[in-house]
Amino acid sequence: MGNSDVIQVKKSRFSDSKLGGLVLFSAFYLAAFIAGWAAQKYLLPELVIPAADSLPVGMAERIKALFAADRLLLHLFVFDIVATVVIYIFSCIIHNASLYDAYWSLTPFVMLLPVVIGRYDRLSVFAIVFFAVFSVWSWRLTGNWIVTFGGTDWIDWRYRMYHDRFPALYPVINFFGIQMMPTLLVFAGMIPAIIALDGGKMTALSLIGDAVLLAGVSLEFFADRDVHAFLEENRGRMTVCDRGLWGHSRHPNYLGEITVWFGVYIACTASNPSNFFAFPGCLLMIFLFEVISIPMMEKRQLSRRPDYAGYRKRVSRLILLPERK
Repeated sequence: MGNSDVIQVKKSRFSDSKLGGLVLFSAFYLAAFIAGWAAQKYLLPELVIPAADSLPVGMAERIKALFAADRLLLHLFVFDIVATVVIYIFSCIIHNASLYDAYWSLTPFVMLLPVVIGRYDRLSVFAIVFFAVFSVWSWRLTGNWIVTFGGTDWIDWRYRMYHDRFPALYPVINFFGIQMMPTLLVFAGMIPAIIALDGGKMTALSLIGDAVLLAGVSLEFFADRDVHAFLEENRGRMTVCDRGLWGHSRHPNYLGEITVWFGVYIACTASNPSNFFAFPGCLLMIFLFEVISIPMMEKRQLSRRPDYAGYRKRVSRLILLPERK
């Protein structure tokens, strides 16, 4: 093979490299965000709002009340749904549902950024502080995805499991279970933030909420740092990580994510008491991790790591507690 042939192979495999995969996935995300923006700007006024206005009076009023505040919630909801559909279409084209993974953490920032920019002339101290803290969560989680990105061929083991067990139903599972359900859960968790950014006031309790949010981010950071270092040192060995936070909780990363969304709810409800009704968002996060993510991960670890059964007896399931002797 000549030098020109080698160069050609390298060029053709650029998208298979980590950098090439990140560029490709970033292009998909950008396309999804553009589609979501176009839908909320052009499709929403033409189709969705007139359709809502044509509903029976009682139902229409309830819908309008739900998406009050200049229909901001409705616009962002349409943006999120359409962008998710576009990500799903791209994931089907490249046969990789893990395309959705970074959407989970990046999209909340993308949705809140124009809200903050559009209200720059009347932003409160609360809005500035909260958005800064929330952005730390979004970009830390997205940064962790970038660091651990395995290329366009890498697919989350859970998605492979669904594909292998239910091949005929996998397109439906991919759309509703892997992509649309998390989108709806995260949007529910963001409702207090979307409302509070418009006129929310700084209070002592909202600062406590910001601190809780940062505590959740810190839990995720240290949990990810410890497990990455452990896996690097024990490459190829099926042993359990019990260092750092993993010696006090079997799922400190999930605990961190739950804590983040409780921090969002506390901060935003304290700044705007009308957000009290939006508590289902953080409760749904508990449901996601307690009922779906943790049991699935526990089953996998028990099947792959011989010492995990003993680890389960010693270490708390979720809450940080001293190790049992």
